[in-house]
Amino acid sequence: AKEPAPVEIPAAISAAGMVTDADGFTYVVGTTAGNVAGQLGDGADDLMLTKLDGRGVTIWQRNLGTGGRAAGVAVQLAPGGGVVVAGTAAGQFDGINSDGDMLVARFDQDGGEMFARLVRSVGTDVASAVAVARDGTIVIGGQDAAGGATLARLDASGRLLERASLGNGLREGVRGLTVEPSGDLLVLAQAAGGATLRRLGAGSLNMEVGRIDLGAVDAKAMAVSDDGTIAVGGSQTGTTRDGWVAMIDPTFTFTRPVILASGGSDQIDSLGFLSGKLFAGGRTTGDLGGVRSGAIDGFAARLDPAGGAIESIVQWGRSGVSVGNVQVASATAAVSATTVLGFRNGPLNPGIDLSLVAQTSLRAGDSFAFSVGGGATRKLTITADDTLRTLADRMAALDKTGALRVS
Repeated sequence: AKEPAPVEIPAAISAAGMVTDADGFTYVVGTTAGNVAGQLGDGADDLMLTKLDGRGVTIWQRNLGTGGRAAGVAVQLAPGGGVVVAGTAAGQFDGINSDGDMLVARFDQDGGEMFARLVRSVGTDVASAVAVARDGTIVIGGQDAAGGATLARLDASGRLLERASLGNGLREGVRGLTVEPSGDLLVLAQAAGGATLRRLGAGSLNMEVGRIDLGAVDAKAMAVSDDGTIAVGGSQTGTTRDGWVAMIDPTFTFTRPVILASGGSDQIDSLGFLSGKLFAGGRTTGDLGGVRSGAIDGFAARLDPAGGAIESIVQWGRSGVSVGNVQVASATAAVSATTVLGFRNGPLNPGIDLSLVAQTSLRAGDSFAFSVGGGATRKLTITADDTLRTLADRMAALDKTGALRVS
């Protein structure tokens, strides 16, 4: 009888954030319950990280390999290369039984996991944003078990340095984080009554040095230009729900709002500055940059941050389909001989981490037992640097019968 072919079960992929490096490679973080490349999932949600080149070709994909559930929510570039991702995990993770904690992980350019840390607390904390300073210090933010906004700062190796709560007991959550060149931290927070933008001093998460009340809006995204101009995006609700962008000058003064309105429901999901322009990604149920073709269409808009003008909008969709979270990321990519020839910027053959931790759902510290020819049972523990070759060599070294041969 012919052995039946394996059945692939499709699983939804939810993208939550992305960032592009100077070479034009884009890192996308999100969540899936399915298999990622050669990494087999267990049917529960897991954090997923994908690296793409400038043409959208997948370089590698990674999942976290938790023993419970994990979701990826945000990603930022790390100094020296690679990225820092933020998420939420619950269940077994590296020998810890989490009841729901914020998670920070760092990966190098080749997909190797440099560290992954839970920010432990009592009750369920949910992460929503992350920022990385020039010295590698990491700030993660979200909402704690009591419903308040929470922040944690970690050093470049993932060691917890400090924690702080915002809002004086109000129900509030962090929607965006950015570390300014001065070291000050910008915190975009959302409460039931509206959004606020706080500036915290570089020395402490508890030292507020500035605040702007953004009004009764639903804030979703934040971006900062090279000259210090701050843009905050989301939606405001009046007769209709309109896309909304607040422009804040480098002196931390609110200057003007920009409204993107189609007559339907519109919202901004993400923002990014590039070459003096502001780009916004979002969703609409109206005719914003063209005629709506789906249940919910996506759009990308180019804005002039100096004058607040909407310069162009591109809208897309498909009949019967609702476009999900629209993320934009920007990077200045120089024209070179390779791009003229149709090749991507950056290394044409980027490295790929071949460790078992990177290529499978295994994590350092996982173990298994084996026996050969009815001999004694041997136990092996996976290390962070193990590859298929080193694992085979260690198995052969433990086999006292001499029967195990791995080529």
